[in-house]
Amino acid sequence: MTSKESRKLLFLAFESPWPAYSGFQKRTLGLLTELSRAYQINLGLVIKYPLTYEQRKYLSKFAHKITEIQRRDMSLLDKLKVAHTALILQVPYHVAVVENSIKANRSGKDIRLKESNCIYSNLAHWTLPIRNRPGIRWIIDQHNADVQFWEIYAHECTNPLVRAIALINKNLTLRYCRQMYPNAGRIISVSDEDRSLSLKICPDARFDVILNGVDCDYFFPNRSRPTNPQLLFTGTSVNRNMKALRQFFKDIYPKIRYKVPEVEFIIGGNFSKKARKEFACIPAIRFTGKVGDLRPFYNKSSIFVNPFDEIYGSKLKVSEALAMGICVVSYSGGVKGMPVIKDESVLIAHDNKEFAKQTIYALSNHDFAEKIGKSGRLVAEKYLDWRRVLGPRLRRIVNQVMDSEANSDE
Repeated sequence: MTSKESRKLLFLAFESPWPAYSGFQKRTLGLLTELSRAYQINLGLVIKYPLTYEQRKYLSKFAHKITEIQRRDMSLLDKLKVAHTALILQVPYHVAVVENSIKANRSGKDIRLKESNCIYSNLAHWTLPIRNRPGIRWIIDQHNADVQFWEIYAHECTNPLVRAIALINKNLTLRYCRQMYPNAGRIISVSDEDRSLSLKICPDARFDVILNGVDCDYFFPNRSRPTNPQLLFTGTSVNRNMKALRQFFKDIYPKIRYKVPEVEFIIGGNFSKKARKEFACIPAIRFTGKVGDLRPFYNKSSIFVNPFDEIYGSKLKVSEALAMGICVVSYSGGVKGMPVIKDESVLIAHDNKEFAKQTIYALSNHDFAEKIGKSGRLVAEKYLDWRRVLGPRLRRIVNQVMDSEANSDE
């Protein structure tokens, strides 16, 4: 087999994947970790702030070389310049962000596309070089179905101006992806649903699926029965999480507390002060704050609630919950793209009343909840484990792209 040193991979990432607090960062770190097992990685980053010593030291475990490019859309003037570039080039906003950032930073010249055997981009933001010409060495990770992301983002916006901008960006994304997708060597979707949506936009492109994975050795259950029944939600204070929590606290949580008054609600992750203040009046809730390890909260909680009825992509937090063996209660949209079975590996509700009913029943029947959680763990081991399942599949895809590119040069 060809040595790792001779198989060079340029990994392009929008923002640093570590520390990984969001699902986006966790997926990127999982991809980077698995690819570093087989390839010599040069890591290119467009980032808001320079890497700290700790960040560079950690990422150096995976990357032979790291190139930092300062993100140029932090000030109002830079944002206006990006918007101008997007409209002139007729590209999505974030493609224009990367283009302006590279042009404005001398370090951008260190991103040498031709010197790598393959180029892996963690988003489509980097793909302007293959908009109008073949990019057989390029692999693009969608993270979410690109056009659907902006459709739902616009639908969720309450600010009319932001909604209008999101719709403009959706149309630019649609046009851009139809041009760029066929030129890529491969495009990676996070679910079969996302793959199908993208194929409708561009049926001639080459799509594969790598689910939102999890390290099942790290996320390993060591559960203990809580003194009081606890519900758990994890994430950050992005709009989609806040919307889900608002709905939950308005329409579902009161019903649960009426039947199970001793229940506590744990909100794990990096939520802003503004978000914590908004929910301060809700009884029996607690924020963990910004913590690097949420496993103790999974182990001590009774139920993981996932009250999302409309999402794009798939929820990496669900992958973690399944791996941690905790009973998951979700709307069907919240487990979209996950290889789960209703009432076997997750409990699925179709409305607020059923969500409350399912949660109350699971809280009141510990053995039943534990059975669901153990089945969820088996799903994670079989389908979602990075090291044993998804990593080998990912590297096979990269090898296929590398080999096809090598054959085309002969």
